[in-house]
Amino acid sequence: MRRACPRCATDPTRGLTPISQLPLVSSCPTHDCRLEPFFGDIGRLTGWEQRRDQPVPVDRHIVAMDRRTLEGFDNGALTLPRRTVHVGVWLRLLRSLLDELNTPTSLLRTRPRRLIEQVWQAAGRRTRNGEIAWLPYEAMPWPRQEAMLNAAATALHLLEAGTITGTGTLAGLLRAQHYQPADPGSPPVPPPPSRPIRGRPCTKR
Repeated sequence: MRRACPRCATDPTRGLTPISQLPLVSSCPTHDCRLEPFFGDIGRLTGWEQRRDQPVPVDRHIVAMDRRTLEGFDNGALTLPRRTVHVGVWLRLLRSLLDELNTPTSLLRTRPRRLIEQVWQAAGRRTRNGEIAWLPYEAMPWPRQEAMLNAAATALHLLEAGTITGTGTLAGLLRAQHYQPADPGSPPVPPPPSRPIRGRPCTKR
């Protein structure tokens, strides 16, 4: 089972994009719609798991996160609120966030537990999507991975908006730097006026 954008799949200039096969992307950043599972292989789509009349739109926070992932894979780097980072830094940040959202709340202290519950509530889902058994992200079935990505996109939006505060070493990359006016400095000091040289001119003998 693979995933594809319904619009890209019918466009001969795009087809089945490689980025759509990553388990860290759940939307098409070009068409702002949900990636749909299909039967087939790269370059050969034999049928959709569920045929729809129109592509399913997704939340803008999910599209924003997937656009950053696409930018990173296309350029090797991507732009975050604080600075431009290597795609490897972005993937480490995203993977760490998924791990935190997947942590059983029974193992957490009060403050981090409430923070994670706040993220899941803002995403419109139960904490850890209501799952009881813990699985590493890579071992999860796609519907559960998709729910995790939804929560991760919501967490990134809340961090950037300042609604929640991250404490990890990479959290600072998601906070926009406040405007810091630069010192206009002093005007340059004009050079002293040149004075004419007085005296008798030198003559050759």
